[in-house]
Amino acid sequence: MDYRRAFISLVKRMLPVVCALLSGCMLLVHGNFVDRPMVLILPTEAELPGLPVEKLLGFRSQQQGPRILVNSPQAGGVYAPPVPIDIRFEPRENTRVDTESLKVVYVKLFKVDITKRVAPYLTPGGIRIPQADLPEGEHTLILSIADDTGNISSQIINVTIKAGS
Repeated sequence: MDYRRAFISLVKRMLPVVCALLSGCMLLVHGNFVDRPMVLILPTEAELPGLPVEKLLGFRSQQQGPRILVNSPQAGGVYAPPVPIDIRFEPRENTRVDTESLKVVYVKLFKVDITKRVAPYLTPGGIRIPQADLPEGEHTLILSIADDTGNISSQIINVTIKAGS
């Protein structure tokens, strides 16, 4: 086995991820984090094979926990990047939103957990990302969050990105 070729192949696949991470660190160091679009989904993730539609049809959103209100992106809308993300959480009576329970996954053949990317924009009131950068195409996210009594809510969020829209 040619270890050199395997290493070069690995570096080529990981380079976009490393660059995205480093650019995020540089933005934090220079204080421009809010001014720049946040990379929500990497182009390499968008290129992954999709989940067959029939698999998603079996998904049933849960609404026993906090209400999830998606203000942006609107269902059925087509957006040009960057996209503002505005999702509100409304706790049910006598409960509080458990921000530690947040889980956001990008739905592909294999789920890609993007919770850590979203976490800096999370408050008990919701998620606000002024500028989220997503590659062109159709993207499906599943967001779930619980309240302090353990009741969970989850919702599918679909967004279509088309450059120049």
